[in-house]
Amino acid sequence: MNIILDFPYKISLIKLSKKYNFRIYITGGTVRDILLKNQKINDIDIAVEGCSETFSRNFSNIINASFVILDRKRKIYRVVKNKFFFDFTQISGTIIDDCKRRDFTINSIAFDLKENKIIDPFNGISDLNNKIIRMNSQTSFCDDPLRIIRAFRFSLNLFFKIDNKTSKLISKYSDSLNNVAGERINNELSLILEHPSCLKTLESMNELRILKHIFYRKIKKDNFRFISRYEFFLKHQKNKSINKWLNENIKGGKSRNAFIKFILLIIDLSPYHIKIVLKRLKLSSEEKKILMSIVKIFSSMDFLIDENDFYQVLHSFKAQTPFIIILLYICRFISKNKYQRLLLDFFKYLKIENNFSKIISGNKILDKLKSVSGPEIGIIVQNIKKELFTNPKEAKIKLKQESYSNFLISDNNLKKNSNFIKGSY
Repeated sequence: MNIILDFPYKISLIKLSKKYNFRIYITGGTVRDILLKNQKINDIDIAVEGCSETFSRNFSNIINASFVILDRKRKIYRVVKNKFFFDFTQISGTIIDDCKRRDFTINSIAFDLKENKIIDPFNGISDLNNKIIRMNSQTSFCDDPLRIIRAFRFSLNLFFKIDNKTSKLISKYSDSLNNVAGERINNELSLILEHPSCLKTLESMNELRILKHIFYRKIKKDNFRFISRYEFFLKHQKNKSINKWLNENIKGGKSRNAFIKFILLIIDLSPYHIKIVLKRLKLSSEEKKILMSIVKIFSSMDFLIDENDFYQVLHSFKAQTPFIIILLYICRFISKNKYQRLLLDFFKYLKIENNFSKIISGNKILDKLKSVSGPEIGIIVQNIKKELFTNPKEAKIKLKQESYSNFLISDNNLKKNSNFIKGSY
């Protein structure tokens, strides 16, 4: 089968392979995606019949690129140039041996760059054409049980079906996931949760007992109903601020969008059970902090939001507020209209928080603050923010008036609001 494989620095690779008399092959997902014409290829996997370090170092010098050692023990190196990533591995044996060690037939296709020909020992091209995910050996899942979850990820992202024999072996070896590092499982699961329509995939994983070995119990139907409702919510969500917020990553972790789905899978678990899951999957410290705050709020029934004093809610929950509002809506504790109002209020609050210095710049209150002690400044600042939140136009006028500034720093006002601010600054 002839294919056109073109990418920057291809000629440099071929010339270097001739110089060292090394056979080099484009492999794995790179070939798969080229054959599927899925996307523009930026990540290029290269297998070298020879010293991968020597070859990749020289290649980086020739094209004036960055050189990175990914795994010296396994002889994996990376060359980075203009957003192109070339990952070099050293073949142990032949290219056929290299293909045998891979996970699925569709990822076991190689392309001989020198001879310009396809190498397909496991009929991966046929499975690509028929949209099938098939293991390329009986020991595939024994060699690396994480491939069980990867099978579902490929099926979801490529819209392929997992063949029956592979499904049976997934079920048979599902308990081997207990031996896989939690970080690796969390990473693969996150990639599935990032997909806008992962519900059916999660349900299939549940049927084959995969989720049981991740969360230490089968996921209930109610949890899937929540995820179905959330995916419907995402599909019809048009607010740009909300979508931007959902797509941003939590520090050290997954996107907020994927994180909400993760929460919905375990929202009915006890705090003790959730802590065990978090420890197992090695979530980031920020993810743990947010999740345990939400669990505390839901378990203590603190989610009965008072719209008359929503600023107090925002001040208490801060960054967790949108998670709480969305989860309350998805779990049917609040109406659609209420959730929309509350989310818009959150972004109004966020705008005040982010632009506060600019808002009060040039107003009388700045001079008055110089005569107030540290804790009292916190009380005054929160009073101003609350006023800007509840009556923005009136507050901006008041800030220019000396009488209002005097009122803010008065003893009566500071005493009245001290309980609201206590512990915040």
